[in-house]
Amino acid sequence: MPHPKAPYPARFFQQMIDLVTTGSRPSELAREFCCHETSIWSWMRAAKGVDGAPSAPLNAAERQELVELRRKLRQVQRERDILPKRFLE
Repeated sequence: MPHPKAPYPARFFQQMIDLVTTGSRPSELAREFCCHETSIWSWMRAAKGVDGAPSAPLNAAERQELVELRRKLRQVQRERDILPKRFLE
């Protein structure tokens, strides 16, 4: 089942995040812009990384490195799983 389109454009999300980071309260913004305060808080959480730092999308080089690292990890995991089997034979 397809997901419905988000009711707000991405630019709106970023504007709300910018307003909160400059000191506006989510409850005030929610009343002013006719959206839910919980939505603003979830947009704020989504804009932050795991450690609380802002997250940025990966560029092409970082994405390629991530793909390569995941491939290497799968290979090492396979090798690790095979080693005990050889010693048990």
